[in-house]
Amino acid sequence: KSLFESAALCLSMRYHAILLSACFGCVPVCMSSSEKVLALMREMRLDDLILPSVYSYEKYEKTLERVLNLTPKYEYTCKNGAKEMLRRAVFAEAFLLDLNFLV
Repeated sequence: KSLFESAALCLSMRYHAILLSACFGCVPVCMSSSEKVLALMREMRLDDLILPSVYSYEKYEKTLERVLNLTPKYEYTCKNGAKEMLRRAVFAEAFLLDLNFLV
């Protein structure tokens, strides 16, 4: 938890790092070609924080600078997106428990 809370950005290629960083208010910037990871970013409305795998150093620098300047906006978006994901996870777990009791 403290690792994410002490950082402004998380440059990530992994699903769980994106979700955890968003939960703790650290803005995830995605550098992945995994459809699962990209779908999570889109669902959390963070499409503009997806960096293509082929990107010049200057574009990375400009993107990260823009994100740092807009951190409060992205933190709000991340927290809302993460809350929705966690709500769905709890709902899915409850649904699976109900199914287990039906068997």
